[in-house]
Amino acid sequence: MRRFIRKILSRRGQANATSFINTISATANAQNAITSESTGLINPMVHQWNFNVQRELPGRMRAEVAYVGTRGQHLFVNTQVNPKDPRTWGGATPTGTRIVPARGSVVLRDNRGDSNYHGLQASVTHNTRNLTMRASWTWSKAIDNQSEIFATSAGASRWENVFDPRSDRGPSAFDRRHRFSLAYVYELPLLRNHGLLTTFLGGWQTSGTISFQTGAPQTIYLGGWDQNGDGEASNDRPTLVNPSAALNYSPACVNDPTGKCISGVGFLDPVDGLSDFNTGAPGTLNQFRYLVYPQGSGVHGNVGRNTYFLPGQQNWNLSAMKNFTLFRESQYLQIRADFFNAFNHPNYGVVSSPTFGNVLSGDFLNINSTISGGRTVTLWGKFVF
Repeated sequence: MRRFIRKILSRRGQANATSFINTISATANAQNAITSESTGLINPMVHQWNFNVQRELPGRMRAEVAYVGTRGQHLFVNTQVNPKDPRTWGGATPTGTRIVPARGSVVLRDNRGDSNYHGLQASVTHNTRNLTMRASWTWSKAIDNQSEIFATSAGASRWENVFDPRSDRGPSAFDRRHRFSLAYVYELPLLRNHGLLTTFLGGWQTSGTISFQTGAPQTIYLGGWDQNGDGEASNDRPTLVNPSAALNYSPACVNDPTGKCISGVGFLDPVDGLSDFNTGAPGTLNQFRYLVYPQGSGVHGNVGRNTYFLPGQQNWNLSAMKNFTLFRESQYLQIRADFFNAFNHPNYGVVSSPTFGNVLSGDFLNINSTISGGRTVTLWGKFVF
C-alpha cells in the first residue's frame, strides 16, 4: 500500500509549476485562425414605421388594426474573408489552400447584415366591471441574411457562399408567421349579506394568458462536411431532390448489416456513383430526399437557410385566487393557485440539440428531441392587513 501511495504521489507533476510560466515564450504562427472586427465598423441603423386604426365597438369593446414595419441596415454579422479555394483541393493539398495561403482563417465582424419585418397586428380589448380581456393576433414575416453573430439555427454563422451575403437571405431565426394571444382577468360578482354563501363564493378571481404560435424555422445543414471547399466545416447544405422521400435514421437502418436500407440521404460520388450516405446502399435519385456531394467539390446545396419549420406551440397559463375577509375589509387572507401549462400539453419545436438540423447526425430531424413542457402548479397564500 505504501509503495502504491508513493507511486501516486510521484505523478502529481512538477512542484511549483507556475514559476515556469515566465520562461514560456509565445511563437507567432501566421496560419492561426483570427477573429477580429472590420475597420470602420459602425453602429447598425434601424428604421421603424407603423400605421393603425382604432374603433369603438358595441359591448364596451375597442378594436385596433395596425401595420408595423422595421428595416435593419448595417447589422453586425460574421464574414470569412480568407476562405479556401475549392479549385485547389486534391493533389498535394487534399484539403485545399486559402486565397491568401500565408494566412489561416480570418473571420471579421462587419456591417453587411440586413433585415426587414412586416406585420399585420390586430387586437380587441373588452373592459367591464368584472372582466378585463385583450385578444391579439399577429401575421408577420421577418427576413434577414444572418440573425445573430452566434449560430442560432445551423452549425455556423457564416453564409453558405462566403462571397455573397445575399445567398443566405431568407426567413429570420426569429420569424413566427402567426401568433395569437389572449389575456384576461375575471372576478366573480360580489355577494353581500348571504352569510356562508358570501364567505365561500365571494371574492374569487381568475386570470390567465393563452397563446398559440407557428413554429420556428431551422436550417438543414452539413455538420463537419466541407462540401463547397471553402474551409468552413458547417455552413454547407445538401441538395433537395425528392421532398416526398422518406427519412429513416433509426439505428436498425443506419446499422443495417446487409447494407440495403435507405436512410433517405444520398451521396453522389464521381467514381462510385450514387449510394446512401449513411448505409452505403445503392439507390435511385427518387429514393433520396437530400443529396450530398464529396468534400471540396465546390457545390452549393439548393436548400435555403431557415426553410424547415418546426411544429407550432401553445401555452395555457391559468390562475385562481380567493380572498377571505377576516375582521374588517382591510384585513383578509389571500390564497392563490397558478397553473403553468395547465393542461400538460406537450410542445414540440423547442430545439435544445444543436445537431437537430444536421443531415450527418443521428439526431437529424428527430422531432421527439424537441419536446418540452410539463405542468407546473404553484400554491401560495398571504395575509394582508
